[in-house]
Amino acid sequence: MAIPTRAGERREPLRGVRRTIAERLAHAHRIVPPVTHVEECDVTELDASRKLANERSPALPRLTYMPFIVKAVVAALKEQDALNASLDEATNEIVFHSRFDIGVAVDTPQGLMVPVIRDADRLRLREIASELDRLTTGAREGHLTTEDLRDPTFTVSSPGGKYGGLLATPIVPHPQSAILGVHRAIDRPVVRDSQIVIRKMMNLTVTYDHRILDGMTGARFILEVVRLLEHPTVLVLED
Repeated sequence: MAIPTRAGERREPLRGVRRTIAERLAHAHRIVPPVTHVEECDVTELDASRKLANERSPALPRLTYMPFIVKAVVAALKEQDALNASLDEATNEIVFHSRFDIGVAVDTPQGLMVPVIRDADRLRLREIASELDRLTTGAREGHLTTEDLRDPTFTVSSPGGKYGGLLATPIVPHPQSAILGVHRAIDRPVVRDSQIVIRKMMNLTVTYDHRILDGMTGARFILEVVRLLEHPTVLVLED
């Protein structure tokens, strides 16, 4: 459909990274029947733990929420492997990946990029933090290699504290089967032991390809992620 240009308006060619993003997202949206599951997550203890760790070891890579989220995601994927899978449409087979290569969506001046943390299951929290620093800096400065961007098995989308919003439903990046959306952590009144208290709460969403997995599988996955983030000691002890 041709769109007329009026006075004061401008046109820009859809090209480069923006065109690649447009083509991939349109393709994914056409063929993937998505379902989104939403959960609240109490990250009060996690927030306190990471801040204390950063204060005690200022020379080490800084711990944001993301290294813990990646760690929790990998643990949950090991239990619910349909979310670490792809549908081979040429053969009508589901490919269950044995690797845990976690893509992390990064906003850059050139547009959205998804660098990949390779073999995230083999990395400790500080190693994940270091790799995140390298990848996000490289994405924004244009220093990433093709290998840094190739073939994630699962993606985490987190716009960050300033832009994280209350809730969003990211598009499943075909041929992956699912994507986790991480939203802003804010102080909210919640009920604990019949008392109203203020806790730091974060909404999490998992959007998945309903051709590959059903609702209970998606629910088990995100509830395990929530459980681990709400009990960060488990992630630290298993690190």
